Amino acid sequence: MVDNKPETWEEVFSANRDNYERFETLLRELIESLIKKEGVPAQIASRTKSVQSFKEKVERKNKEGRPYDDPINQITDVVGIRIITYYLRGVDIIGNLIKREFEVDEKNSLEGFDLVSVNSSLNSRVNIFNPYSRSWT
Repeated sequence: MVDNKPETWEEVFSANRDNYERFETLLRELIESLIKKEGVPAQIASRTKSVQSFKEKVERKNKEGRPYDDPINQITDVVGIRIITYYLRGVDIIGNLIKREFEVDEKNSLEGFDLVSVNSSLNSRVNIFNPYSRSWT
């Protein structure tokens, strides 16, 4: 177990960030491929949490009196994928695809799929952990 100090966790996160970036790329490419098979027009963006942002999150939780025991395994937004669809039917199709292809972390997700209207597009947000597949293994 690593000391529960932001700078110690920052070192561990920094040492593993390349792995998170590779995972981000692979996950984005996989999701792009799955969505393309569904024939749904969508924009996909991704990001890996920066070392600075990771450190700030650990520090913030410590200041709030709710420190992580193991932030490397407890922070759920190390990699983020945003899928923006242009039509309401796309949200349903992609939502069902995500549920079918991945294990959705309901506890740390928004209730169902959060629909946010932005310039005639819809944004669905969920947290995914332990990716597994029925069609791409």
